[in-house]
Amino acid sequence: MAFSVEIKNLGKLAGEPILVGGLTVLAGPNATGKTFFSKTLYSVFDAMNANPVQAYVQGLVEPMRSAIEDLEPGATDGSAAHAASLNRFTALLDGFESASEPLHGKGADKETARKVHKQLLSLGEEAASCHQELRPFLESAAKDGKHPFFDARSLKAVSRGIADLKGLGDVAANLLVPKGLHRVIQGNLLGNFQVRSVDALQRETGQPSSVDIQGVGRVDFMGSGFGIRISPSGLTRLQRFSQVIYLDSPVYWRLRGALNAAELHRHGSNGLASVDVPKYFYDLDAKLGRTYAGEAAFGETLARLTGQDAMAGKVVLDETGRLGLQEAGRSQVFPLTLAASGSINLGILALLIERRLVDKGTFLFIDEPETNLHPKWQTAMISALLDLAQGGVNVVIATHSSDILERLLALVCQRPEAEQLIALNHFSLAGVINGQQGFREKMGCILRELTDAYSDSYMMTQGLKP
Repeated sequence: MAFSVEIKNLGKLAGEPILVGGLTVLAGPNATGKTFFSKTLYSVFDAMNANPVQAYVQGLVEPMRSAIEDLEPGATDGSAAHAASLNRFTALLDGFESASEPLHGKGADKETARKVHKQLLSLGEEAASCHQELRPFLESAAKDGKHPFFDARSLKAVSRGIADLKGLGDVAANLLVPKGLHRVIQGNLLGNFQVRSVDALQRETGQPSSVDIQGVGRVDFMGSGFGIRISPSGLTRLQRFSQVIYLDSPVYWRLRGALNAAELHRHGSNGLASVDVPKYFYDLDAKLGRTYAGEAAFGETLARLTGQDAMAGKVVLDETGRLGLQEAGRSQVFPLTLAASGSINLGILALLIERRLVDKGTFLFIDEPETNLHPKWQTAMISALLDLAQGGVNVVIATHSSDILERLLALVCQRPEAEQLIALNHFSLAGVINGQQGFREKMGCILRELTDAYSDSYMMTQGLKP
């Protein structure tokens, strides 16, 4: 899947076309917009890869589900009728997720959207009726102090959620998908960039801001809001990706237990706590906990990453859901907090392959894959990523490592057929410089720029002025 993306007046990006291919390389110095591009594209693709209507209704019911999950009717009045109504209400909320499932993989199919819309309205009416039966109990529970996690704010969340569900009747069936996309893209942008409003991402140039993805659609930013125009066929293609994954700093994986506990507290306390961790970390962590059938698609690549020339071990996920590091030939598993950061970087990639999160059709974003890696391991990393790209994985990396780029150039000399897979983008302080240069010419410019500091240092050791 080869296409171009234009991001105008967002972050450091001014609208120059950025090429995306089997292996997309965003290369250049710091503070040039590489990570901004990766996070933006991930935020949009992750939303489109999901079932946007399912995500939309989940956003409506999840605050209600969180508000009532700790309620015990018997603690207030011992009413069996209230207990039955509460169980029915919970079951109805669960039903919204399954009701919207038929839309997944069908883009904006009008007939399917009409049927889903009809079922959602029916569930909304049932939920409203059940809520009416529960109101005396809920109002009492918010006041009597016997339910410490259910208070006036929780009561308001349930009432607001019911109003939102009833409001689905005012949404035309053909607008369910756009509304869902809007909600998920907004949540992704806010969560991945860790900002309070999307207008924080826009440059103060007085010019329109937008994300235009060739063959897929366009997002236009308007102050604190935005509008979406989407190609139904483009949406369908993106929904057929097996996964969309963003892999970032190994530090998050070292602190995984504490971060998950803090995130649970944030949800359990109605958002009173806040953790400054990007949403894509939690997205990937949730996927790691799922079971995927079959053998790993890239067995040879996995063996090289975990073999003696690279990690000489692997990151493992035990039956309790904890991550650890296991050295080759040993049964002992060490806590991940004892592992070198470089081991975690390579190890998480290997674990994603082993658990079939990375297979043909995955869209994999990695920000600075060279982080904490010895140059030898950097070459192992880029070799593995090229293997994945040649096997049908869509890989996007943002890097300023000359070691990674030198090895990629060498690999292309060995595998000339790989060159057509690589979309090389030259990021500079003056903007994205793609032009009409061929792969090798562009790579030469990038490498000269990245090795200037080394060249200067070498000249100084020879008694010359840089």
